[in-house]
Amino acid sequence: MKRFKKILLGIDLNHFSKEAMEFAAETAKLRHSKLIVMYVHRSPLKNIAVSKNTTQKEIEKYKSELIKLCEKYISKSVNWEAVVLEGRPIYQTIIRAAKKLQSDLIIVGEHDRHQLDEILLGSNAEKIVRYAPCSVFVLRQI
Repeated sequence: MKRFKKILLGIDLNHFSKEAMEFAAETAKLRHSKLIVMYVHRSPLKNIAVSKNTTQKEIEKYKSELIKLCEKYISKSVNWEAVVLEGRPIYQTIIRAAKKLQSDLIIVGEHDRHQLDEILLGSNAEKIVRYAPCSVFVLRQI
């Protein structure tokens, strides 16, 4: 059976899935893997002027929130790291990170949102499955 040395969990802080985090943590524990919990903040559109300080403050806020969730839902016996990246589109940012980190598995949750970009272009989960450099597990919303 394949050993997953690094597992990347992509989460959405706006639609947090406790189940996805617990599933990823349990998988990492069983497989003796490092768990990288990642949130991707959508960078502002290029034609909108945003201060770098504002963006950095937002990223620090998201990282603090992500660390609190990890501490709450991930066992102390799991080797984990919280990462916040900024990028657009989200699925490409996750795929680039998976390549750079040499992840063996990506875990993402799927939620039932019908935003216009998802209706026209497809979900981030679908695109991650299609373009990922490694195995992907999509945890469907129940």
